[in-house]
Amino acid sequence: MSSHTSQKRHASPPTDKDAAISGTPTAKRAALPAYLEARHLERLPSAEMYERSYMHRDTVEHVVTTATGFVITISADGHVKFWKKGAQGIEFVKDFRAHLSAVVAHSLSPDGQLFATTSVDKMVKIFDVTNFDMIGIVGVSCLPSALCWIRDPIDQSTCIAVADSESPNVFVFDYRASSEPKHTFSDIHRVPVVLMAYSSAFKCVISVDKGGMIEYWTVDESHKLPPTVGFSLKSQTDLYEFKKRKCVPSSLVLSSDGELFACTSVDDSSIRVFRVFTGKLYRRYSEAIDESNVIQRSDESGMFRLDDMEFGRRLAIENELQKSTAGKLSNAIFDESGKFLLFASLVGIKIVNLVANKVVR
Repeated sequence: MSSHTSQKRHASPPTDKDAAISGTPTAKRAALPAYLEARHLERLPSAEMYERSYMHRDTVEHVVTTATGFVITISADGHVKFWKKGAQGIEFVKDFRAHLSAVVAHSLSPDGQLFATTSVDKMVKIFDVTNFDMIGIVGVSCLPSALCWIRDPIDQSTCIAVADSESPNVFVFDYRASSEPKHTFSDIHRVPVVLMAYSSAFKCVISVDKGGMIEYWTVDESHKLPPTVGFSLKSQTDLYEFKKRKCVPSSLVLSSDGELFACTSVDDSSIRVFRVFTGKLYRRYSEAIDESNVIQRSDESGMFRLDDMEFGRRLAIENELQKSTAGKLSNAIFDESGKFLLFASLVGIKIVNLVANKVVR
């Protein structure tokens, strides 16, 4: 790529057609009044096409936004750049050569104040977001696969959890106090952990391992199922979904209200949304190429239909992405209300109203 790495997407046309779904909500979320839906949508992208240069010398692999008004971009060469959101776009603030190779995992604290990255150099770099400064470095003995900011219930300190890519171990570090692990959890999963996210609302960690197993656990010596959730046995949930489908999600993200979490699975080109409280599958959206072909041929409304040449071009790009490592970086994000889900598809970026279960843009 050129020295000015760009991100470019086409937005999907609006439709009231229900998106593909499997799983039934255990409890209906309150429907959004039309005026509130419009207000939320005003804050989300709406152009048919947009382009932004983040001025990286290599491919931009991660983009993170914070509640404190910052945008953080990470490129394949280990550079981490901080940007400040303003009334007219974003303004460059600072560039860090955080690692000498690609960042394998990153995590933003729930309050948006702290950010951490790690790579194959076995170093965890800690950043103060609001002051855009590197404030800590933690050397770890393992090759990390996932990071997660957590709250230790014993002393209420903010710590960073690091998963080992070669064993089921998860190490918890208090970067302010010591370079030695504060806790080591070795019996939560049977195989290495690949994704982790901390739920402040339920005071637990949600993690996924290489076998596709999803676990909930508390950040204490017992690390058992948290008492804040609405189930006592995993058989009462859909947390075996990925294990049954023999696929592993590439991303795990929580909604801002902590009620939902979404996982993107490149293996079956699906985005699944779960309720945290029940562990039940709430929504499933399939973006498989076969289904895109069917929609292209059968969409009489024209809402999702593309010009045949343009569809063929995008189909070729999509096939290449699925074969490349870049395809493994696919993710989905919630908007700030937690009512809308955004994800990339063959026809463009889709914005789905999760309550109404329809594509709205």
